[in-house]
Order: sequence, then C-alpha cells, then structure tokens
Amino acid sequence: MTQADKKSNHARRKAALANVGDVESALLTARPSGHVSARPPAFVRQRSIPSEVSFSTLPPYRMGPYQLRVVAAPREMFTDKRRKVEADWNAGIVHIRQDATESSALSLLTRHLVTAIHYRSGLNNSSDEESFAHSCASGFVELALSQRPFFSEFLALIEKLIKPGAGWQQIYLKPRCAAVPKRIVCGNRTCTIRFVAAENCTKEQAYGFYFVGQGIIDLSDGLSGPNLALVSLHEKLHFLHECAGLDDQSTEIMFRNAQTRLLLNSLKDNPGYWRWWLSLLGP
Repeated sequence: MTQADKKSNHARRKAALANVGDVESALLTARPSGHVSARPPAFVRQRSIPSEVSFSTLPPYRMGPYQLRVVAAPREMFTDKRRKVEADWNAGIVHIRQDATESSALSLLTRHLVTAIHYRSGLNNSSDEESFAHSCASGFVELALSQRPFFSEFLALIEKLIKPGAGWQQIYLKPRCAAVPKRIVCGNRTCTIRFVAAENCTKEQAYGFYFVGQGIIDLSDGLSGPNLALVSLHEKLHFLHECAGLDDQSTEIMFRNAQTRLLLNSLKDNPGYWRWWLSLLGP
C-alpha cells in the first residue's frame, strides 16, 4: 500500500484511540485482555423491575470530583426558572422538576449525566467530535464501574420506562455470557459490527475503527471486559453522531442534546447490544 493510499484509507475511518495505552488510562478499573467469547448465550430468566423504583430513591453518585444526588424540586427552587434540571455543583444536588413525568425525568437525568461527563472532561465549543465520543463513552464506563449502586438503580429506571423485561439490570449485577451483537440500528440506518485480528489493530495503534459513510465498526478480538465496553461504545457513538449530522463544527450543546436523544433511542432499538455491553461491566 502506498503512502497516499494509507492516508486516504485513514481519512475514511475514525480510530477509537490514537495510542493503545489510552484505553487503560481512560478507565477507573481495567481487566486483562482476552479473546471475545463466541459461545451462545445462556438462557436468562428475566425478573420484573419493582414498581417502587423511582428518581427519588436513586442513591448518590460521584462524577469526577463531584458527589451528587438527585432531588425532585418545585420550580421555585431553581435558580433559572426556565430549567427543568439544574445542578448545584457546590451543594452536590441535582434538581429535577417534581412536576415532570417519569419519561421526561429520565430524559432530564440522562441529559444531566451527559452534561456532567463532558463538564468533568473539560469539553467546550472548541472540542472536536472525537473528543465528545471518547468523553461520553469513557464517562459511562467509569460510572458503571465505580458507582454501582447508582448505576444499578438507573438501569432499573431505564428498563422500567423504555424496555420492560430487557434484563439490563440483571445482567449488569450478575454477568453471564451474552450474544455478541452483529449490527445496530439508528433510525433507518444499520451499522455492522465486526471483530478483527488483534495484530491488525496493533499495527494501526488503535483498538477499533468506525468507517465513515460505510456503517461498519471493526473491533479488536483481543479486547474484553471494560476495555471492550469502552471501545465499542466509542465507535458506536461515531456512527450515531454521523446519523445525527454531528461533526467537528457542532457545538457543545448540540452534542449534549443529541447524545441524550441518541442513547435513549438506542436503548429502545438495540436492547441486545446493551445486554452484551452491560455484561462486560459486571463485578
């Protein structure tokens, strides 16, 4: 392959991370690499989510240096009365309007988490699409690994409101073999997921790629656990961003709003992908 060919090929794909070592540094907890299991998934008997699970019962959680808890509050308690979700970083309180429906509250909480993740990453309007993809992916992996009581209840709420019986909380708490996804969808678009030889990825100094405009994600078959969860979500976000028309010129608020909507829609449309993804993050 000529140097010109290499440059052209590189321009058509998004690398997950420039350096292999960046994956480990992005995680609070890492596991040894291993090959992706191709065994069929074990039968899982899904349990129902208790109806008493609610936003008012969510445990406190940490986001970067901030210890936070969700509190339902009337409009009068908001500094900006136009808002329906508002974080007081000094007090460690996230206010969500108490008159919001459960579905609206889930969207508001998810938007807060996306906002907080990018806030702790120091992103702004000058940040590029790659940065927003990595920040979002690493932020949710870190949240799942380090804030298990909160993340478990958050999953219960998502499952209750978006996909009853999806089994997300169960497989997160008690990981077992889950079917490896072959494709994901976003609206009327489909993206194929392929596992490729680890040595090929090592040569390119990246663990995964999204091929822009082709709807193809390549992941190293040498990844496992949190590393695989991070890279797969990172590459999936490139696909979702492309579907939403996000690029390096998009603003921070555009990414926050779009990522909230894209993630919630993806949970509804790709329940199997998320079961597999959560199985990688168990204790």
